[in-house]
Amino acid sequence: MKKLKVFAPRNPHPVPYENLWDTLINDKEKVLRRDLDFLGEGFLLIKQEFEIDGERRVRKAFVAFLNKMDYRFYPHEDFFPEGVRFYREIFNSYPYQFAPIMGLVDGGNWISNLNEGRKVGEYTANGVKTEVFFTEPLGNLPREVFIADGHHRFEAVEGDVLFALIDVKDLSLMILPTHRLLKVKISDLKGFLEGKEVELFPIRSLESLGEIIKMGQFPMILYLGGNRKPFGVIYKGERGILTEIPAYICDFYIFEGKYEVITGYYRDWREAIKKAEEGHTVALVSPTKPIEVIKVAREGMRMPRKSTDFYPKLVAGLFYAQPSTSL
Repeated sequence: MKKLKVFAPRNPHPVPYENLWDTLINDKEKVLRRDLDFLGEGFLLIKQEFEIDGERRVRKAFVAFLNKMDYRFYPHEDFFPEGVRFYREIFNSYPYQFAPIMGLVDGGNWISNLNEGRKVGEYTANGVKTEVFFTEPLGNLPREVFIADGHHRFEAVEGDVLFALIDVKDLSLMILPTHRLLKVKISDLKGFLEGKEVELFPIRSLESLGEIIKMGQFPMILYLGGNRKPFGVIYKGERGILTEIPAYICDFYIFEGKYEVITGYYRDWREAIKKAEEGHTVALVSPTKPIEVIKVAREGMRMPRKSTDFYPKLVAGLFYAQPSTSL
């Protein structure tokens, strides 16, 4: 791993990753800054404080450059060539990396104990406080790195890639569920379920859905609105790595990979339920566990779309970096 030459903009315009693509398309000068001051060389710590279900959490990431020849990198989802071309054009013309790839490591438990050195920058939005500090590593990194977020940027960069690395066993590493809005009628749903090795369980009240989803009691819950009760779906077929992924059971086992039946995605189950009351069918999908991401990626498999909503997202534009010396 290599240290960073760290630069900071004089008037930062931080961009959360969920807005990065649109910002680069519509107003890229907000991100691709030239008014940068050199702060020094070293490694960085990204500290994010946030609240989930009334509980305050702190997640830390260790920031370093990793060379593609020195580590083994595992993606867990496919990328689109046009996305890679878009970022490659940027990195070929702009001399700094500004949006670290989020990577998971199994064996980096020292990351959560990193010390805070000189502060580089901070940004607070939507209940998430992000701070960046200089730091020093407290151990060695495993040689396997699992890409959590930033697949297109990773493919677009050659040689040294800027990573923000998180221990997969960190209890503050959160993956939120992504619920599906479906274009299926009752008759269609019966056809999809026919012959499937599943068991259905009626759920008495809508008020209990949040806790049921949080506990992962069912891989998915189907709800058709109106006076109908939602029902949980339990997969009873042959077990495998992918059948441990709730989004896989929904998208590929039940709905047979027919993405055309999915018309929208929602993070908040309440918003999805509102759509069901308007006449739509919804599938409430339990979140993927971080360790399952590693299992799928290590086997060279790919998850369905919208399987891993890592929360909170990292923030681009708080600092800019070039590779320095190796440790």
